[in-house]
Amino acid sequence: MRLMVMLSGTEGRYAATAPGLPGTAAVGRTRSEALDNLRALVRRGDEARDGAALHLRRALKRHGQRTLERSDPVDVRLASDSRIVQRNGGVLRCVRYPGLAGLFRKDEAIPWRFGRSMCDHIRREFASGGFFTTDELPNYGLGAEDLAAIRAVAGAGPGDLVLLYAYPAEKAARIDDAIFARLRGLLAPAFG
Repeated sequence: MRLMVMLSGTEGRYAATAPGLPGTAAVGRTRSEALDNLRALVRRGDEARDGAALHLRRALKRHGQRTLERSDPVDVRLASDSRIVQRNGGVLRCVRYPGLAGLFRKDEAIPWRFGRSMCDHIRREFASGGFFTTDELPNYGLGAEDLAAIRAVAGAGPGDLVLLYAYPAEKAARIDDAIFARLRGLLAPAFG
Protein backbone atom coordinates (compact mmCIF):
# COMPACT_ATOMS: atom_id res chain seq x y z
CA MET A 1 0.00 0.00 0.00
CA ARG A 2 1.34 3.45 -0.87
CA LEU A 3 0.68 6.33 1.47
CA MET A 4 1.36 10.01 1.27
CA VAL A 5 3.24 10.86 4.46
CA MET A 6 3.89 14.22 6.07
CA LEU A 7 6.87 14.72 8.39
CA SER A 8 7.22 17.61 10.77
CA GLY A 9 9.15 18.48 13.91
CA THR A 10 12.46 19.60 15.22
CA GLU A 11 15.64 17.85 16.24
CA GLY A 12 14.77 15.04 18.67
CA ARG A 13 10.99 15.06 18.16
CA TYR A 14 9.42 14.26 14.80
CA ALA A 15 5.84 13.44 13.84
CA ALA A 16 4.78 11.42 10.81
CA THR A 17 1.16 11.57 9.66
CA ALA A 18 -0.79 9.91 6.88
CA PRO A 19 -3.44 12.39 5.68
CA GLY A 20 -5.31 9.57 3.90
CA LEU A 21 -5.84 7.78 7.24
CA PRO A 22 -7.49 10.25 9.65
CA GLY A 23 -6.33 9.92 13.22
CA THR A 24 -3.16 8.06 12.24
CA ALA A 25 0.09 9.64 13.41
CA ALA A 26 3.32 8.48 15.00
CA VAL A 27 6.25 10.16 16.68
CA GLY A 28 9.95 9.39 16.96
CA ARG A 29 13.30 10.87 17.99
CA THR A 30 14.45 10.82 14.35
CA ARG A 31 12.64 11.13 11.04
CA SER A 32 13.42 7.51 10.31
CA GLU A 33 12.01 6.33 13.65
CA ALA A 34 8.81 8.37 13.16
CA LEU A 35 8.34 6.81 9.71
CA ASP A 36 9.01 3.29 11.04
CA ASN A 37 6.47 3.83 13.83
CA LEU A 38 3.88 5.05 11.32
CA ARG A 39 4.49 2.02 9.08
CA ALA A 40 4.03 -0.31 12.06
CA LEU A 41 0.81 1.45 13.04
CA VAL A 42 -0.63 1.20 9.52
CA ARG A 43 0.40 -2.48 9.12
CA ARG A 44 -1.04 -3.37 12.49
CA GLY A 45 -4.43 -1.82 11.72
CA ASP A 46 -4.54 -0.30 15.21
CA GLU A 47 -7.77 -1.17 17.04
CA ALA A 48 -8.59 2.45 17.78
CA ARG A 49 -8.60 3.09 14.04
CA ASP A 50 -10.21 -0.19 13.08
CA GLY A 51 -13.93 0.22 13.63
CA ALA A 52 -14.77 -3.31 12.47
CA ALA A 53 -12.60 -4.96 15.14
CA LEU A 54 -13.96 -2.66 17.82
CA HIS A 55 -17.56 -3.37 16.74
CA LEU A 56 -16.96 -7.14 16.87
CA ARG A 57 -15.27 -6.97 20.28
CA ARG A 58 -18.15 -4.91 21.69
CA ALA A 59 -20.72 -7.39 20.38
CA LEU A 60 -18.92 -10.30 22.05
CA LYS A 61 -18.51 -8.40 25.31
CA ARG A 62 -22.19 -7.33 25.34
CA HIS A 63 -23.22 -11.01 25.45
CA GLY A 64 -20.48 -12.19 27.81
CA GLN A 65 -18.43 -14.02 25.17
CA ARG A 66 -14.65 -14.04 25.40
CA THR A 67 -13.93 -15.96 22.20
CA LEU A 68 -15.37 -16.36 18.74
CA GLU A 69 -17.17 -19.68 18.30
CA ARG A 70 -19.53 -21.24 15.80
CA SER A 71 -21.69 -24.32 15.59
CA ASP A 72 -21.66 -27.05 13.00
CA PRO A 73 -23.96 -26.22 10.07
CA VAL A 74 -27.53 -27.46 10.23
CA ASP A 75 -30.14 -27.62 7.48
CA VAL A 76 -33.49 -25.98 8.19
CA ARG A 77 -36.38 -27.00 5.94
CA LEU A 78 -38.96 -24.27 5.50
CA ALA A 79 -42.30 -24.20 3.72
CA SER A 80 -41.84 -20.52 2.99
CA ASP A 81 -42.94 -18.15 0.25
CA SER A 82 -39.42 -16.71 0.23
CA ARG A 83 -37.92 -16.89 -3.25
CA ILE A 84 -34.45 -17.19 -1.70
CA VAL A 85 -35.49 -20.35 0.15
CA GLN A 86 -37.50 -21.75 -2.78
CA ARG A 87 -34.52 -21.39 -5.14
CA ASN A 88 -32.54 -23.61 -2.76
CA GLY A 89 -35.16 -26.38 -2.58
CA GLY A 90 -36.78 -25.10 0.62
CA VAL A 91 -33.56 -25.45 2.65
CA LEU A 92 -31.40 -22.91 4.45
CA ARG A 93 -28.01 -23.90 5.82
CA CYS A 94 -27.52 -22.26 9.19
CA VAL A 95 -24.53 -21.70 11.46
CA ARG A 96 -24.96 -20.35 15.00
CA TYR A 97 -22.46 -17.81 16.33
CA PRO A 98 -22.90 -17.57 20.12
CA GLY A 99 -22.95 -14.08 21.58
CA LEU A 100 -23.04 -12.16 18.31
CA ALA A 101 -26.71 -11.12 18.12
CA GLY A 102 -26.89 -7.58 16.77
CA LEU A 103 -23.61 -7.77 14.85
CA PHE A 104 -25.40 -7.21 11.52
CA ARG A 105 -28.31 -4.98 12.64
CA LYS A 106 -29.56 -2.60 9.99
CA ASP A 107 -31.10 0.03 12.24
CA GLU A 108 -27.73 1.54 13.25
CA ALA A 109 -24.95 2.85 11.02
CA ILE A 110 -21.95 0.91 12.39
CA PRO A 111 -23.50 -2.59 12.26
CA TRP A 112 -25.05 -1.79 8.88
CA ARG A 113 -21.68 -0.73 7.41
CA PHE A 114 -19.96 -3.74 9.00
CA GLY A 115 -22.53 -6.12 7.48
CA ARG A 116 -22.52 -4.39 4.11
CA SER A 117 -18.73 -4.61 3.91
CA MET A 118 -18.70 -8.30 4.91
CA CYS A 119 -21.48 -9.22 2.47
CA ASP A 120 -19.89 -7.29 -0.41
CA HIS A 121 -16.60 -9.08 0.24
CA ILE A 122 -18.34 -12.48 0.15
CA ARG A 123 -20.23 -11.55 -3.03
CA ARG A 124 -16.99 -10.67 -4.80
CA GLU A 125 -14.93 -13.58 -3.47
CA PHE A 126 -17.51 -16.29 -4.17
CA ALA A 127 -19.47 -14.77 -7.09
CA SER A 128 -22.58 -15.21 -4.97
CA GLY A 129 -25.57 -13.32 -3.65
CA GLY A 130 -23.92 -13.05 -0.22
CA PHE A 131 -25.55 -14.24 2.97
CA PHE A 132 -28.10 -13.05 5.49
CA THR A 133 -28.63 -13.38 9.22
CA THR A 134 -31.26 -13.64 11.93
CA ASP A 135 -30.50 -9.98 12.75
CA GLU A 136 -32.26 -9.10 9.49
CA LEU A 137 -35.40 -11.20 10.02
CA PRO A 138 -38.32 -11.11 9.56
CA ASN A 139 -37.56 -10.00 6.00
CA TYR A 140 -36.84 -11.47 2.55
CA GLY A 141 -40.18 -13.32 2.56
CA LEU A 142 -39.38 -15.02 5.87
CA GLY A 143 -41.80 -14.34 8.72
CA ALA A 144 -41.67 -14.56 12.50
CA GLU A 145 -42.60 -18.27 12.39
CA ASP A 146 -39.69 -18.99 10.03
CA LEU A 147 -37.35 -17.05 12.31
CA ALA A 148 -38.53 -19.07 15.33
CA ALA A 149 -38.00 -22.35 13.41
CA ILE A 150 -34.49 -21.30 12.31
CA ARG A 151 -33.48 -20.32 15.84
CA ALA A 152 -34.92 -23.55 17.30
CA VAL A 153 -33.20 -25.91 14.85
CA ALA A 154 -29.91 -23.99 15.14
CA GLY A 155 -30.15 -24.06 18.95
CA ALA A 156 -29.82 -20.28 19.13
CA GLY A 157 -30.39 -18.42 22.38
CA PRO A 158 -31.40 -14.76 22.63
CA GLY A 159 -27.79 -13.52 22.42
CA ASP A 160 -26.86 -15.73 19.45
CA LEU A 161 -26.61 -14.83 15.78
CA VAL A 162 -27.42 -17.34 13.04
CA LEU A 163 -25.87 -16.92 9.60
CA LEU A 164 -28.09 -18.16 6.79
CA TYR A 165 -26.96 -19.55 3.45
CA ALA A 166 -29.17 -20.50 0.52
CA TYR A 167 -26.52 -22.51 -1.36
CA PRO A 168 -25.49 -26.13 -1.80
CA ALA A 169 -23.74 -27.50 1.31
CA GLU A 170 -20.19 -27.26 -0.05
CA LYS A 171 -20.51 -23.63 -1.18
CA ALA A 172 -22.23 -22.66 2.09
CA ALA A 173 -19.38 -24.27 4.07
CA ARG A 174 -16.72 -22.40 2.06
CA ILE A 175 -18.50 -19.09 2.56
CA ASP A 176 -18.95 -19.68 6.29
CA ASP A 177 -15.28 -20.64 6.61
CA ALA A 178 -14.33 -17.36 4.91
CA ILE A 179 -16.57 -15.33 7.23
CA PHE A 180 -15.24 -17.12 10.31
CA ALA A 181 -11.64 -16.53 9.18
CA ARG A 182 -12.34 -12.86 8.53
CA LEU A 183 -13.95 -12.42 11.96
CA ARG A 184 -11.05 -14.25 13.66
CA GLY A 185 -8.64 -11.99 11.79
CA LEU A 186 -10.36 -8.96 13.27
CA LEU A 187 -9.90 -10.40 16.75
CA ALA A 188 -6.28 -11.45 16.26
CA PRO A 189 -3.81 -9.49 18.39
CA ALA A 190 -1.99 -6.83 16.45
CA PHE A 191 1.78 -7.06 16.34
CA GLY A 192 3.88 -4.17 15.03
